[in-house]
Amino acid sequence: MARKLLLFHLLSFCCLLSANATGQIPDLIIVGKDTMLLLATPIEHDSILCRQVDERLSKKNFCTACWRGYQALWQIENGELSLIQIEDSKSLFADPDTVPEITVDMNGIFDKYRNKEGKVIATWFSGKLKVASGELIHYVHTGFEQEYEHETNYQVEQGKIISQTSYQNSLKKGTPIKEVMSFLTTQFNGDRFPELANQKVVVHIKVLPKVDGSIDNVKVHIYFPDSITEERKKLYTEQISTALHKVPRWDVLTVRNKIWEVNTEVLHLWKKKGCKAIYQEKQVMDTLLYNDTVYALRGFPLQYDMNLYEKVKPYLKEEWRNDCFRGYTGQWKIENGKLYLTNLFHGTSTSPLPLDSIFGIIGKQPIEASWFSGKLHLVRGGTLIDSYEFRDIYKKEIFCEVKEGKVIQQNTYNNSFTLGDGEALKQCEEKLQATEIWSKFPELKGKSVHCRYQISLRPDGTTDSTTCTAYVNGCDWSQGPQRYHEEITNQEHPYIRIFKKTLQTVPRWDVLYIRDKIREYENWIDGKRCDD
Repeated sequence: MARKLLLFHLLSFCCLLSANATGQIPDLIIVGKDTMLLLATPIEHDSILCRQVDERLSKKNFCTACWRGYQALWQIENGELSLIQIEDSKSLFADPDTVPEITVDMNGIFDKYRNKEGKVIATWFSGKLKVASGELIHYVHTGFEQEYEHETNYQVEQGKIISQTSYQNSLKKGTPIKEVMSFLTTQFNGDRFPELANQKVVVHIKVLPKVDGSIDNVKVHIYFPDSITEERKKLYTEQISTALHKVPRWDVLTVRNKIWEVNTEVLHLWKKKGCKAIYQEKQVMDTLLYNDTVYALRGFPLQYDMNLYEKVKPYLKEEWRNDCFRGYTGQWKIENGKLYLTNLFHGTSTSPLPLDSIFGIIGKQPIEASWFSGKLHLVRGGTLIDSYEFRDIYKKEIFCEVKEGKVIQQNTYNNSFTLGDGEALKQCEEKLQATEIWSKFPELKGKSVHCRYQISLRPDGTTDSTTCTAYVNGCDWSQGPQRYHEEITNQEHPYIRIFKKTLQTVPRWDVLYIRDKIREYENWIDGKRCDD
């Protein structure tokens, strides 16, 4: 019952872990009518019991998220902790509808702990029990370092509950760490530090947020570059700390009535001069007028002079938001072969910023962008198709090479996407999964076959050439990495010939025409399955 109730949780937990994982699947515990997670293993507190249980385990379907090889079911009733059953890992991760529950025979192991009713009372155990339920709100890849919405801590003395304390934990989502890094690269003034022109900055950040997601306290440790003086590192730290205080909102994780620090991993903040000016996903774009047509501009020319950007910041106040880390949007134009800044607007209110005051040149607008050297990427017409892979490919693109504000070269591309025969591809997949195709290969019994294919296309979507890589996998997950048996690249191999012949039945493929080239079509397709 409990196994079926929490099977999805267990499988998801296990599959997320690598071969060297240390995060562990918890035991289960019944309190009242509820079955919850027990983030503790009372059996492991007695070395003799632990050894005796281990001797009766099958050691099958092993998962690195369950080193002990079992999951115990406990109960708190009448102020006592009792052991109900121990499920072997052989069935723990299997489908409960097809594989029966396999439990450890507890007779002869726990006999001396049974009461008059035959219940196993955990009188060998004294310590703290952490019982959890609700949503997982925090995970650390170590032991039972997981935090859930609802938590009750029980203090146990020789199997008896002597006290309990309950907590309502919470997580208020703020700006994801990945986006924080993008924000920092936008805000960090590398132009103040010429010694970093060809360097990278590696940092470790600890942030203690307030209830509203703003910063209460921040700590920044510079790991790299390590050859720079401590005085300069202090300046980097000040720059980073200032930027961190402008992050729109931080995660607020409250556990056991205390707000936790946001403790980042070691972060590669800044790799080379100018990287802060590149286009960043999910950021509102500037616009550029070119030949009487308005384009979206992927990139931020103003950020190429961070000292100039420092002059803009005082006017931005609290204008930073998650989709506009720089705090402003700009309007640009190309006229007579030169790049000009025509307007700057607040990132949130869209009210104009005073260019005269910022640039110190009264009545001389627009502003010639003589500070900018690099590539301008102009886009228009929307993305070609609504998918993750092609979200950044627009119908029209213009690349302008600019040197000190002057356009010295440009390339224009008209991209397109033509939909292929999806129904034929579906039929192709169904044909490849037919048992009769693979039955003539007895060596594939108990294995699966998949194919990674690349198709070179003609403009009309027909196949020019096909390349396949076949993967033969075992189906016994307990074998870990050893279940991956073989990778086949020989295009004349019988498995690959089957895949290629079947793929050729698709009369027309999706055609992505981008920057004067047809992109090769790549995908996975399944062949034989384990149950065939």
